[in-house]
Amino acid sequence: MLSAQLNAYKKETGILSGYFKEFFAGKLKNREIFVTPYVLAEVTDIIENHYFKGEYY
Repeated sequence: MLSAQLNAYKKETGILSGYFKEFFAGKLKNREIFVTPYVLAEVTDIIENHYFKGEYY
């Protein structure tokens, strides 16, 4: 279920975003934590903006 959602996000947001979403989904899945696609997208956006665009939240 989550991988299908991640593939949809990859198409919408590009490869870099897809990489982070897959990375975090794998980490969270290993800990058996359910994360909604919205939360996953928000966390990814914060990290991408912080590290790649220099914006801080």
